[in-house]
Amino acid sequence: MNQEETGQLFAEYERFMPKHQMVLAPDGRLGFIVEDDELIIDGEGIVWSTTEISVGPHSFIEIVTGEEKTKRMLLLLCLLNPRSRRAASLLLESTIDPSDGRFNSKSAEFYLTSSKEGCLMTCKLPHLARWYTLTKLFPMDMMTESFQTEHCPFCRELVT
Repeated sequence: MNQEETGQLFAEYERFMPKHQMVLAPDGRLGFIVEDDELIIDGEGIVWSTTEISVGPHSFIEIVTGEEKTKRMLLLLCLLNPRSRRAASLLLESTIDPSDGRFNSKSAEFYLTSSKEGCLMTCKLPHLARWYTLTKLFPMDMMTESFQTEHCPFCRELVT
């Protein structure tokens, strides 16, 4: 993808990106804290779907919550920013089944929560695993030079 195409995708996805914080839960899992109005859990807390969307070394976890009223949100992980990369590594570690030691042997596990409620989520992350491995194989300055984008808030942190 060129910068223009990346910018168009980020602009489209930005509409669904809530303000959120990444935290480490007491049990060692990654947690995403979103604003109260972003998280809809009704009935028995059913989550309709989780999917990964990849834009190079940027992975969006698409989450659709709710039963009667639904809400779509996208949580961004940038492998070029050290803070976000640490969060991504926590997520990827949760995909390793000890019996085989490989990424994506099982779904990633993370918490999605607000100040009112929350739930444990799962999602397969094949693209994030691939790009994470590439960041380990190639020098980071080469990765940022090739894939850093002004449209990603984590990439913008690297410039300021």
